[in-house]
Amino acid sequence: MAAAANAAVAAKQTVSFEVGDYSGKDPVGTGQLRFGDDGSAIAMRSVQDGEEFEFRAVDGVIYMKATGELGGMAGGKPWLTFSEDGDDPISQVMGGLLTGMAKEVDPARTFEITDAAGSIASAESDMIDGDAVMRYTIDLETERLIDHVANTSGKDSLQVKAMRTALDQGVTSVSTEVWLDGDDLPRRFVVADVPALAQDGAPSGDGLPRVTITYSDWGGDVDVDAPPQNEVGTVQMPG
Repeated sequence: MAAAANAAVAAKQTVSFEVGDYSGKDPVGTGQLRFGDDGSAIAMRSVQDGEEFEFRAVDGVIYMKATGELGGMAGGKPWLTFSEDGDDPISQVMGGLLTGMAKEVDPARTFEITDAAGSIASAESDMIDGDAVMRYTIDLETERLIDHVANTSGKDSLQVKAMRTALDQGVTSVSTEVWLDGDDLPRRFVVADVPALAQDGAPSGDGLPRVTITYSDWGGDVDVDAPPQNEVGTVQMPG
């Protein structure tokens, strides 16, 4: 399954997506992705606590629209750039979070994880927007998942810490659902919201928090380029 889907994704190279809340009904973010041998890129808009934000990750560099409280930290520029391992407080808080979001919506990343830590529990026919699809339920072993993410993202990453917390709480497996169309292209994922697993009050057991990601317009036009350099500032903490 994963090999055929990865080949189909690589052939299309672009896609649009929508991220839904845990119910899968209300969109909380929309975006576009581009894949290629020269790297990947993502552009995403979302609403958090009533405030709209936009970020881009292009070839490992993170850009965020300097709105709200961030507006005063970009030296008057409309965009702010920072890295996952930056020394400033903004990079330390937002770098890992946005990198994690970019990985979460990347179908290649999901298939990499299911290959490394999962097994297909069930497969059945389904429909999405009138199209026939196959729905796969994949069980991921938490310990294998931790080992894989630690090897690929670092043992101290936010995702590893969250999964260790979940394992300590007795979560030994996490299920993921994948819908593939007749061309082996992903149409929908339902995945565990890994960072939320470590939050106080997060559901446990069968009630694990989940995110629904819906894909559309495979191979369509996307706008995921990095902002012009003269519009990008670096983090300037208030004195």
